[in-house]
Amino acid sequence: MLPLLLPLYFFYYHYYYHYYYYYYYYYYYYYYYYYYYYYYYYYYFYYYYYYYYYYYYYYYYYYCYYFYYYYYYFYYYYYYYYYYYYYYYYYYYYYYYYYY
Repeated sequence: MLPLLLPLYFFYYHYYYHYYYYYYYYYYYYYYYYYYYYYYYYYYFYYYYYYYYYYYYYYYYYYCYYFYYYYYYFYYYYYYYYYYYYYYYYYYYYYYYYYY
């Protein structure tokens, strides 16, 4: 009886051994690739976010800089011409009333 059971025993041992071997093999295989892609996309979106965050503030300060630049530019020329015409008319009426 024992010689008959031994082949059966080795057959099932062989079967289950390979079954669990491949089971754990694929388990760790998918486990590895799962975390691989997880961290891949994690860092991908991280740098993607950092990239646009950086350029957003870059252009933000860039336009703010030029906004204030042109703001003071026109501000300066506005008052320049304002005082220019102010003194112009001032002397104009001054000489007008003085000589006439």
